[in-house]
Amino acid sequence: MLIADRLQERTVTELLRRGAEHGSERTAYRFVADTGKDTHVAISFTEMFRRSMQASSLFRELGADRHTVIAYLLPALPQTLEIAWGASDAGIVMPINPYLEPDVISSMLMKADARILCIEGPSGSEGTWEKCAAILSAAPSVKHVLVVGESSGSTEWRSYEEMRDAVAPAPVDGPDAPRSGDIAAYFHTGGTTGHPKIARLTHHNFTCMSLIAGFGAGLREGDVIGNGMPLFHVGALVMAGLAPFAWGCCILRL
Repeated sequence: MLIADRLQERTVTELLRRGAEHGSERTAYRFVADTGKDTHVAISFTEMFRRSMQASSLFRELGADRHTVIAYLLPALPQTLEIAWGASDAGIVMPINPYLEPDVISSMLMKADARILCIEGPSGSEGTWEKCAAILSAAPSVKHVLVVGESSGSTEWRSYEEMRDAVAPAPVDGPDAPRSGDIAAYFHTGGTTGHPKIARLTHHNFTCMSLIAGFGAGLREGDVIGNGMPLFHVGALVMAGLAPFAWGCCILRL
C-alpha cells in the first residue's frame, strides 16, 4: 500500500484538527524553561489547535494569502509552534536560525519576499532584538513585525499575543484553507558552503513525514516525546512537533 493511500488528513491543518479531536483537554505541549516568566507551561490539544488557528486569522488580517511568506526568528518559546502551524495555514511559514548574521537573514527574507516577521522581545538571549533594525533595513519586503512573548515598547512593532487574542480562529474548511499540494514551509539549509539555500515543503510533504515518523517511532496516544531541537529545524517541527501532536502524544519541550 502506498503512503498516500494511508493518509486520512491531507494538510497540516487537518492533522492538527485530528489531534485536537482525539486529544481534547489532555496536555499536548509542556514547556519547561530554565528561567523567565514562562518557566512551566502546559497547553491542551484543544487550546493548541485554537491558538494555531487564531494565529492564522491574525496573519490573514495582516494581508496574508496562500503565497505570503511569514518568517520567524524565534527560540523555543511556548508560542513558536502555534506560530509555525498558523503561518502554514494562512500562507507559507519560514523558520530562520536567529543566530545567523543580519546580512544573511536579510538576504533570505528578500529572496523569499517575506512580508511578516515574528521576533522575540528585548529580554531574549539570542541577540535577535539587537540586530533586528539592521535586518529590516536590508529587507524592505517585510511590512509587519510582531513581537512574541512580551511588549516591544514600540509603536511600530506590535504584540503578537495581543493581536492573536483579539481574533477568532480561522475556519478549517474555509475557501482560503490550504490544499495538499500547496507550499506549507520554506526551510533554509545550514549554509556551510555559502549562503543558505531555501527548500520548499508542501502540506503533502508534512503529512507524509508525520505518518512515517509515527510508524517509525512506534508512537502511541499518551506517549511523552521530548523535543530539544531548535524550532527552525525541520526535524523539530515535524518529527518532534507535528507528528506527536497528530498521534496524540504530549510534546515535552526542554
